[in-house]
Amino acid sequence: MFKLFVLYPFILLVCFWLASDVELKTSLIEFEESSLFIHFPKESLRSEGAEPWIDFYWDADHESIDIAA
Repeated sequence: MFKLFVLYPFILLVCFWLASDVELKTSLIEFEESSLFIHFPKESLRSEGAEPWIDFYWDADHESIDIAA
């Protein structure tokens, strides 16, 4: 059960992270300046001119998820 609920999801998360363009901006002074951008798959793995399948943007004040169909 440990493999099913802990190990396999962790491996999937790491694979997703490695196949994504991730940009993390943080500020130790103000939390409002923190943000995270994830574009899946990486630009180097996409066809030329193709849009990412998943765009995730998180900001301390705003969040947005766009999933291409």
